[in-house]
Parts: sequence; structure tokens; C-alpha cells
Amino acid sequence: MAVVTSSQAIGRHLLYLASDAFKGKLTRALMQEAIEQIDAGFASSRDPYGQRWQPLKVRRGQPLRDTGRLQRSFSGSSDPNGFKVGTDVVYANVHQFGYRPKRIPARPMLPDGTLGVIWTRALEAAAQRVADLEAP
Repeated sequence: MAVVTSSQAIGRHLLYLASDAFKGKLTRALMQEAIEQIDAGFASSRDPYGQRWQPLKVRRGQPLRDTGRLQRSFSGSSDPNGFKVGTDVVYANVHQFGYRPKRIPARPMLPDGTLGVIWTRALEAAAQRVADLEAP
């Protein structure tokens, strides 16, 4: 990372960090990292907090990866004010929260409430990479 030496340069850099251009790059990187964390959860059969998903009872293989449709359906959008990720697959909520009447256990793909250590570290690292690239 470069060192800023003049107060004018520091001022210009601070203005840039407050700009929509920088915030747009940051939120785009955070959105992409969130999707990578979702993919990592599917690959390892773990929730965002590192807990293993309950094993399958009916078929062999990894939970939620029979066709790959649910995993591939996650997408995101971002703007300078934030980002969001989600899916339009109608059965995603059943797997995220479980469904007692059919004895389907919850297999969370997204954080619920707090980010937890894994997602927090991943998003902080993504933010740091953007900051490092944008340093004067």
C-alpha cells in the first residue's frame, strides 16, 4: 500500500473513498464475495457459521446438490448504497429454514441475523482487497 504524504493528497483520497465510484466498487466486491461464500457452503455442505448440514436420508450424495439448480440460482445486485444476494427458486426457503410437516431439516445457505465469523472475515478481506487496489 502506498503512503500518502501531503494533506492535499489525503483530502483527495478521502473524497474518493466517499464517492459513489469507490462505494460502487466496494459493494460489487462484497456482493461477489457473498456469492462465493454461498458456493463454498454448497461445496462443503455447511451453513454460513461452519456447521455441517444434516445428511441426506433418501438418496446418496451431498445435500442440496442433486441437480445444482438451487446453487446456480443465487445472484446479486449492488449499487453505491449496498448489495443484496438471493434466489428466485421457490423451494429455497424450505431448505433455508426447514419444513417440519415434511421433516425437511434446515440447511441454511445465507446468514440469518448475524454474519458470523466466516462471512465476516471473508467480507472484510474482500473490502480490504478493494481498499488496497484503490490506495494512492
